[in-house]
Amino acid sequence: GTLAMLTADRYLGMHFFTNDAGGSPMLYVNLIWTWGHPEVYILVLPAFGAFSEIVATYSRKYLFGYKTMVYATIAIGFLSYVVWVHHFFTMGAGANVNAFFGIMTMIIAIPTGVKIFSWLFTMYKGRIKFTVPMLWTMGFLVTFSIGGMTGVLLAIPPADFVVHNSLFLVAHFHNVIIGGVVFGMFAAITYWFPKMFGFTLNEAWGKASFWFWTIGFYFAFMPLYILGFMGMTRRLNTFDNPEWDPYVYIALFGAILIFIGIICQLIMAVVSIRDRKKNIDMTGDPWNGRTLEWNTSSPAPFYNFAH
Repeated sequence: GTLAMLTADRYLGMHFFTNDAGGSPMLYVNLIWTWGHPEVYILVLPAFGAFSEIVATYSRKYLFGYKTMVYATIAIGFLSYVVWVHHFFTMGAGANVNAFFGIMTMIIAIPTGVKIFSWLFTMYKGRIKFTVPMLWTMGFLVTFSIGGMTGVLLAIPPADFVVHNSLFLVAHFHNVIIGGVVFGMFAAITYWFPKMFGFTLNEAWGKASFWFWTIGFYFAFMPLYILGFMGMTRRLNTFDNPEWDPYVYIALFGAILIFIGIICQLIMAVVSIRDRKKNIDMTGDPWNGRTLEWNTSSPAPFYNFAH
């Protein structure tokens, strides 16, 4: 609907989002973020599901607090629809509106925290196997928690006024999207790869990729928090403040490490395909996962269960 109205503004001379003839640019910002904030949870909730499977398998335990985990997911889904104004606290909506959306944004951290503790308690006293998917999961737990805490800080309107549109914000959302979604997808691909293709991925290159990615991430994005506090805004094509230079170079070093991590992943794919006969999954359950999908051969046949 938003894109249709914007198209009508641009090409048909309408005034939904222009100030002429009674339109409002703020209507656009509200509509796009009413969609845009639930969308980030659409990205991360499947990753949360994958982490739940992976933690249980490699800790050799049932998932701690399964029902609580389900209710937390539902709560996140519901609350995701009432936080969108935190994307524009500085736009003049007023103190009452900002207070409501600030409080709602802090409340959404509670079910997310419940999930983090469920995964930690699943690992507690478990016989943990430090495979590649488990390493990605542990990297996620630390990285996503830091991103979540900076998110709660941004949920406080007066604090947001200080760091709005700065690199602090860029660091925050990369912290949760890379630490949550990207790490989750890497973990899930490694975990279910043998079920899809019938052979496991190379463990050594997978671990190398994890360490380059994770260490590179901290070098790349932690300096951005500092730069945000120092007043560096996003979307600059050039700057001439020598105080910012060291942090930008540290971030560049981190980006190079992440790039090496990506190269390791590509090598992992090539090496795994080359050695696929050696790494073939004969059992249908290479991880001893024992859940439903591992009770059929790998790759899963077209017809698998009569009941």
